[in-house]
Amino acid sequence: MNDAVVFVRSGQGESLRGQLRLLTHLIEHAPDVPVHYVLRGEAWLLCGDVDRARDDFLTARRLAQAQAATSDWGYLAQAYVDRCEAGLRCCNLELVSNDVNYYHGSDF
Repeated sequence: MNDAVVFVRSGQGESLRGQLRLLTHLIEHAPDVPVHYVLRGEAWLLCGDVDRARDDFLTARRLAQAQAATSDWGYLAQAYVDRCEAGLRCCNLELVSNDVNYYHGSDF
């Protein structure tokens, strides 16, 4: 499993802002890895930055769809697409309700 995924999802280490810095660093060095954008989008959403979250989910979805079309491991890329879709739905809910608790109820 990707070390960034373990770090971010385990809740260990720094605050969300620290996780955002780590994920931004990873994206700068590997801009074609969709999971980094998914995780950063989720962190942005938890911080209440819906616009940045949406941008990251859209980028991750585009990258994951391209990988799914050319990879023998298409199911993994499809899982990222599914998480992006859930994140984008949460962004839309966030705009309407301004309640991050909707995000915690998603299937992640």
